[in-house]
Amino acid sequence: MSRERMSLFLPAKINRLEDYERYSNTKAYLLQKSGSLTFFKDQKSEIHELAEKSRYADFNKFTEHRREWHNINRRIPLGYLSAIGVDFEVLDFVVNVDYQEFRRALKVPRYPQYFTIRLMPSIYQSVEIPEEIPENKAIEALQKLAAEKDRLCFINYQELLSILIKPDGQVTRNYFVPAAEISGDYWIPSLQARPDFAKDG
Repeated sequence: MSRERMSLFLPAKINRLEDYERYSNTKAYLLQKSGSLTFFKDQKSEIHELAEKSRYADFNKFTEHRREWHNINRRIPLGYLSAIGVDFEVLDFVVNVDYQEFRRALKVPRYPQYFTIRLMPSIYQSVEIPEEIPENKAIEALQKLAAEKDRLCFINYQELLSILIKPDGQVTRNYFVPAAEISGDYWIPSLQARPDFAKDG
């Protein structure tokens, strides 16, 4: 890969959790390749051509899915990526940059502002944490609360990780690791949290 291509995506400075966005570089690359990204019907011929190359007969479904592809919320047909000129070597590179930013974000000290408690199946309550306390202290307090109430508690950091605290005191961390693979006719981003990141670390 050329230095010019690599220099398009430089790791962001992650000093606060608010600085982190999952797949930010991948989204930027796809936006760059799609040119003037529109989801409206004022470019029917161009969008119909893209829909055909992506094996979509339903124009409306294509435009709906296209939004999700560019937000990295759904697997993307390889035909669409090829049609907008994606270089798969560069795509791998930007996903790796996103992964490195994820690793940096995990090193930022965390002070949760909210936690969630499960009151009963499918019913949850979000509770503000009034004081700025480190994550480990918040977990200790929630272990006591979970045991007293016999309820599951959660600390969630959007797009980064989710921490589950069980009534028996067990703590499980699930990580939203930016990753992707090609399978069949699709480029498939990792959308689910994985509990094994620390092992792979």
